[in-house]
Amino acid sequence: MFCLKCGRETSDAQVFCDTCLQMMEQFPVKPDAAVHLPHRPLPLPEKKQTARKRAQSPEEQVIQLRKLVRRLSLVLAILTLVLGMAAAMLLETHFDNPVTPPVGRNYTINTPRNP
Repeated sequence: MFCLKCGRETSDAQVFCDTCLQMMEQFPVKPDAAVHLPHRPLPLPEKKQTARKRAQSPEEQVIQLRKLVRRLSLVLAILTLVLGMAAAMLLETHFDNPVTPPVGRNYTINTPRNP
């Protein structure tokens, strides 16, 4: 454990180190008095060493790259199908509803009205 006052390492049974206990005996405190302990920063945690990945052999790298190429090819094929279907649907809706007027009806007749 660590001393609550100064932060030195103590034995497991002690809350304060021997030096702090001697100083506190010089200034006794009433049992019902509130005591304010100074704030001390927590000790820094020890850095854990991360395990390094072992280097892959060239054969393992080739296997991983082939898997990646297969996945990307599949994604590309799916995207191509989706875009092709979307283009087909757009073309179908465009050619099903022509905007051109029927043949022979591209004129209007104006007749004067008699008052």
